[in-house]
Amino acid sequence: MTVLLDAEPPSLMPFLRPDWLSWMVVGHLVQESLVRVDARRGVLVPELAEKWEVDETHTRWTFHLRHGVTWHDGVPFTADDVIFTFERLLDPHVGAPDRVLFSGARVTKTGAFDVEIKLRAPLAAAELDFDRLLILSRHRSPRGDLAHSPDGASPVGTGPMRFGSWTRGSKIELARSGAYWGAPAPLASLTFRFPPSHAALLATVEASDFDVVPRATSDMVERVERDQDLRARYSVIRAAGANYTAWIHNVASPKLRDPRVRRAIGLSIPRDVLRCEIERCNVGVAIGPLPPGHPALSGLSTPTFDPKAAAKELDAAGIIDHDADGRRELDGAPFVLRLIYPSSSHDHERSASVVADELRRIGVTLELTPLEWAQFLRQLQNHDFELAAIEWTIDSEPDLFPLFQSTQVAGSLNYGAYASPEVDGWLDELRQEKPAARRAELLHEVVTRLRRDEPYTFLFSPLTMAVARRGTRGISPTPLGWEPRAWAWEP
Repeated sequence: MTVLLDAEPPSLMPFLRPDWLSWMVVGHLVQESLVRVDARRGVLVPELAEKWEVDETHTRWTFHLRHGVTWHDGVPFTADDVIFTFERLLDPHVGAPDRVLFSGARVTKTGAFDVEIKLRAPLAAAELDFDRLLILSRHRSPRGDLAHSPDGASPVGTGPMRFGSWTRGSKIELARSGAYWGAPAPLASLTFRFPPSHAALLATVEASDFDVVPRATSDMVERVERDQDLRARYSVIRAAGANYTAWIHNVASPKLRDPRVRRAIGLSIPRDVLRCEIERCNVGVAIGPLPPGHPALSGLSTPTFDPKAAAKELDAAGIIDHDADGRRELDGAPFVLRLIYPSSSHDHERSASVVADELRRIGVTLELTPLEWAQFLRQLQNHDFELAAIEWTIDSEPDLFPLFQSTQVAGSLNYGAYASPEVDGWLDELRQEKPAARRAELLHEVVTRLRRDEPYTFLFSPLTMAVARRGTRGISPTPLGWEPRAWAWEP
């Protein structure tokens, strides 16, 4: 099977560099977790742990590991690998973004195949947290130097597929593992291809040289649906998604430190125009960083397009056109903002061009900077940007802590350096088990404050769209999105 991706993964170690591309290739296919959330049934199922117990406080988890499991290079899997993984996770010098999930945890090997994890407090989404923690092989990085681990380029795991090769700029190949502990993978091979440009991606689609596109763009879907030959070969699959698109503001930048400036940018975006002219009506307007219809969004208004209000916000922030040349100034210099976005995203570029025209009318220049995916991620992680166009894939009950908690600016996902003591407190409380009503109340407080402070300008909630060759088995969305581990593994 050939899977078409819109960009090349920067690394194959989601433990250090989590992004959907690396997870698509590695997660539960090459590397495995102690347990896995079944993508179709939404229940926790065994993976490297064949059984487990949780105490009544939900803070003590005891995992009993499978016997006879080997890594793809033939080395036996043991509890030492689990201990090593948690040691790397909890070491602040490693910089694993998910460290915060298990902060303060104590991990003990109670037997050659038994591990006890004592959490500081119950986790609100423990199942998903354990699901996403892929176990690392201790023997591959004996000194714990994960930044130079060979797993970043040629991962060794215990999963049903084993890494074959990575041809840079072209493809990654996986093959069925002949020594897998469970049922053999239904696919003999799995190839992930990533054409070098959006035009090349569309050309590959028109040539029918693929089986699945798990994250299809609007123009790709349009080409398949209007071409009789492509329609005969492929199905377009649409599903309500939990993704959202947004522009991140780097609030550490002097230009974006004032929330009035950030709100002015949000007020300059004609979402109703973009929704259908650019996005082909395959999106809804995003109200916040939660799935559409989430109870915490109740009562929140849809973001509006109001250039006059945007101009007033800029005036109040002191960004004014002093010399009447049509351009506002900050500290005597023209007010220019730079937006970075992945070069593979044609829709991001087209939308940003429209917004740039609107901002120009109120005296703000927006420069558009497309970047290759790996460089885009580096600049996000280094906070080397002013505005960044992103798309997040989220869970039905997403954890907003890594995105907006002030302690997560260094080494995690708070790329915009947002900080609010009130939001910090609410997010801390949300990491713990709470009644549903209290969780909705806390989330509502968080989203209301985010809308006021505008560290993100929320744009759209896209439909989840895929293109799949007709007759391909098991290709359909799940509550966790498009999960290759679920393709034809489930009846």
